[in-house]
Amino acid sequence: AVVVGGGLAGIACATALARQGVAVALVEQGRGLGGRVCTRKTECGAVFDHGAQYFNLPEGHALAEAAQGNLQPWSRSIGTTRVDSQGVVFTPHSDAKLDAIRVAVPAMSNLGRALCEQAALSDIMLSTRATAARYTTDGGWTIAAKQRGQDAPTHLTSRVLVSATSALSCGRLLSTITFDDEAKTEEAAQSLGFMQSQAAAVESPACWALMVAFD
Repeated sequence: AVVVGGGLAGIACATALARQGVAVALVEQGRGLGGRVCTRKTECGAVFDHGAQYFNLPEGHALAEAAQGNLQPWSRSIGTTRVDSQGVVFTPHSDAKLDAIRVAVPAMSNLGRALCEQAALSDIMLSTRATAARYTTDGGWTIAAKQRGQDAPTHLTSRVLVSATSALSCGRLLSTITFDDEAKTEEAAQSLGFMQSQAAAVESPACWALMVAFD
């Protein structure tokens, strides 16, 4: 199987397939694993978890069990800040809410790599984008995967193709799908059209992260 997307959804999918004895190739266009669970180190040495800053994990949550020691309780203050005519007002969360908050150590971006190591996922292609896919006569897939800086793509063959990406990225991949002549049936074309329409209907609002460091 080829799983496109190395975020937590892609890693979970690849792990589930691998546990069933399926050989899995994980293709991720970013430089690291984890998707929105990401960390950035600046030139001045400051480190920011500018994607998901924490997880809200009730007791017994599957991610807490899968992480196996790579998560720890949040140890700092967290709450909401309101700016009004009286100034800046910070309201901390209650202790009960803080009890469920977990962060990855030493940084959030370490979680994706740790989950892949625990699942023994070794066929991982980073900085690689799936640029096209072709559905073949024998019911399989040929996927063009182009690594950053590479002139020509690598062609992967698989019986299963999974897109575990944002709706926007999934739509882009769906738009590249072509069919071998004998594989292009009316049913296949209708299925592809339906998936494209579903991806296009998803609205993804922008989310801004302000990274500020104080001396």
